[in-house]
Amino acid sequence: MKKPENLRLLILVGILVVIGGWFLIRAMSEGGLAGGESRAEDLAWQPHSLPTLGSIEVGDGVGSEAPADRNPFLYGPPPTATPDPRPKATPVPVPTRRPRPSRPSPTPTPPGWVRPPDFTMEYLGNFGPPGRRVAVFRKKVDDGAEIKVALEGGVFETKFIVRTIDLESVVIGFVGFPEKEIKRVPLAQE
Repeated sequence: MKKPENLRLLILVGILVVIGGWFLIRAMSEGGLAGGESRAEDLAWQPHSLPTLGSIEVGDGVGSEAPADRNPFLYGPPPTATPDPRPKATPVPVPTRRPRPSRPSPTPTPPGWVRPPDFTMEYLGNFGPPGRRVAVFRKKVDDGAEIKVALEGGVFETKFIVRTIDLESVVIGFVGFPEKEIKRVPLAQE
C-alpha cells in the first residue's frame, strides 16, 4: 500500500526538478532573468538637450507670449464666451393663492326652535337577524350602569328613535323632531 504513495511522490518531485531546471537553463541562456544582456557602457550617464525657456516679462499682469514659447505661469487674455444655441426655456408661471373664502356665519336658529335632547349612552353593539336587528346601549347611572335595548325603528327612553343600525355605528333620531335631526353614535371602545 505504501509503494503507490511513494511512487506518486517521486513522480511529483521529478516533475518539479525538470521544470526548475528548464527555468534555470532559460535564465542563463538569455542573459539573466531581466531578459537580455546588460553592459556597463549602456548604464553610463548621457546628456540630453532641453529647450530653453523664454524670458519672463512682467508688465500689465497678462504677460507677453511669443507664438512658439508659452509661459504656463502667466495668465493670458480671458476666453470669450460661446453663445448658447439652445432656445431659452419659458418660465413656469408661479401659481397665485386664491383668496380664502370668508367663514360662513352660523345659521340663525329659527324662532321657536328647540335643541334636541343630549344622547349620552354608549353603543355596545347589535344582534339579531337582518330584518329584526336589536341595538344594545349602556346608560351610566349613579350606582353603576343600565343596559338598554331597542329594535331598529323603535323608540326607547320615550325620546330617542333608532333610525338605522350599521356594523360599527347606530343613527339616533329624536321624537318630535324632523328626520334630518340625527346623531351618529360609534361603537364603544371598552
